[in-house]
Order: sequence, then C-alpha cells, then structure tokens
Amino acid sequence: MVGLGLQLLLWVTMLFILPAQFFPNLPAAFLIKHTLILCILITLYYLNSMVWVPNYLLKSKTTNYIGMVIGMIFIIMLAIHFIEIWLHIDKIFRNENASAPQPGRKYSHFRIDYFTLLLLLIDIGISTSIALFTHNAQEKEIKEKYEKEKISSELDLLKSQINPHFFFNTLNNIYALTSTQVSLAQKAILTLSKMMRYVLYDSHQDKFVLLSQEILFIENYIELVKFRLTDKVKINFIKPSPLKDHPLSPMILMPFVENAFKYGVKAGEESSIDISVSQSDTVFSFQVKNKKFANPGMDIERHSGMGISHTRRMLDLVYPGKHDLKIIDNAEFFEVNLSIQW
Repeated sequence: MVGLGLQLLLWVTMLFILPAQFFPNLPAAFLIKHTLILCILITLYYLNSMVWVPNYLLKSKTTNYIGMVIGMIFIIMLAIHFIEIWLHIDKIFRNENASAPQPGRKYSHFRIDYFTLLLLLIDIGISTSIALFTHNAQEKEIKEKYEKEKISSELDLLKSQINPHFFFNTLNNIYALTSTQVSLAQKAILTLSKMMRYVLYDSHQDKFVLLSQEILFIENYIELVKFRLTDKVKINFIKPSPLKDHPLSPMILMPFVENAFKYGVKAGEESSIDISVSQSDTVFSFQVKNKKFANPGMDIERHSGMGISHTRRMLDLVYPGKHDLKIIDNAEFFEVNLSIQW
C-alpha cells in the first residue's frame, strides 16, 4: 500500500500538478489522456515487477525480458497515438499554436509522445529496481534462516555425539564400583541421574542454560570421578563468588574437564587438576590445567576423541568472533584457557 501511494503521488505530480503550473487551463482531452496514462503506468509497474522480472529477468532470460519490455512500450505508444486521435489532441494542439494550418504543412500520422515515453522508461526502471531489491532481501532472509537452521541442526548433532561419549565413560566408572563399593555405586547412580536429567532435558530444551547449572553439572561430574580416585589426586575447583548467572551454551565446558581427568590421573602417581571459573561484566573465563600422564609423543587433544574437536566447532557456531580458546600442550602439563564475551 505504501508503494502504491508513492507511485500515485509521483505520477499525479508529473501528469497533472506540474503541467497545471505551466498551463493553467488544460483542456479536458489532456486530462482524460493523462488519466489513462496514469492507469497504464500503474498496470505496467505491477506487470513488470510481479510477472516479467520474476519469470524472465531473474531466470536469466534477459533477451526475452528486453524483447517484452520493448514490445510493450511500442504497443503503449501506439495506443497513446490512437487515444490522441480519439480525443482530437492534434487538432487542439494546432489550434493552440496557430490560428490556421500553415499552407503546405503536413502533419505526421504517428507522433511520438516523448514525455510519455520518458514516464514509461522511468516506470520500468523503478519497478525493476524495487523488484530486484525485494528479491535480494528475500533471498538474504531465506539464506539467513537456512544458516540458522543448519547451525541449530549441527549443534544438536554435536551435542548428541558428545553426550553419549561422556555417559559411556561415566558408566564405566560406576561399573568399577559395583563390585567393591555398592553404597558408593548407589550414590553415584543417583548423581548420574541428576546429570542425565540436565543433559537430556535442560540442555536440549534451550540453546542456552544458566552458568550456575553448568557449574553444578561439573561439580556432579567431579563427585562421580572422586569415587575411583585416591588421596594422591588433588582437585581444585574455583568458582566466582558471588556468581553472576549469565546464559551459557550447555555442555561447552565438559569436554575440557573430561580430558583433564582422562589424561591427568595415573594410578599410584601424585597429580593435581585445577579448574577455575571467573567472570566480569563482559567476559567469562574458564581454565583447566592438569599434569600430563599421556604416553610420550601423544597429542592429547587429538587422542581425546570427539570432545575437544567438537567443542571447538560448537564454540565457532555459538560464539563466532566472541571467544578465544588457547591450549598449551607440553611434556609436563596440559592447559586450556577459554574466554567468552557475554
């Protein structure tokens, strides 16, 4: 409706208001002619923008499109000529510009109305430009929607790959307890059920969870792991106080924690695992550091399975340009430093 209103304003100004400024007493025949031209311009606008551009120009049928435009302009100009004959425009024009026909002067049977031709070209240009702009905007919107759906699907796939990997390792730990410490195994199963609820429901219902939920999940995981550890393993978990509950992508931190316990603990050896969460008004920071007990020459990140590599991909999808992940891997320790802008 807005576009139609602007068109009417433009064409009425050029066909009626401007001519009236120079010729106050326009004959009725000119008003009728310009009214018909106005209807032709509006019809041509929608015919071009809704039929020709989508079906020909946007489908790379440029030659057909140009041919149809030229053909239609010729037909309209011919129709305008017959309208002028019907309204006796030529006689009115001669009467207003000369008292009598000049001897020997011949009047053309077909007179090109250059003003109308200019309006037709402007009409075609405006309608084509708007149609192309609208098409590009719609294509961009569709592409963005597709990319969002693609990212969402990929995130779901990554989560589905990470979560079974985590539970597989945890169930192995509980299985080891069932034969020696039944009460601890029962407690571990209860803790695991809380974690499963978080993974299966909370983390999949929304794209983001609260930071406090993710921290609680890590604490439950550490509690499970402790069941199979000795006093030689020191676990230091530092979290901010008071905690500012910002939204965070679920299960984004766990692969780093899993990796630390997988490669930072060795039977009979003293070790420590340091986990730290800190935050400011604009940045969230997460650090995990563990002593390295992997085999010589082993690239921990490469051998840690799906976890870290998929987490890298999740960070790229959820926090593009808003995160910084640094991993230090040397002969003595393995350290992860992650920062995310809120």
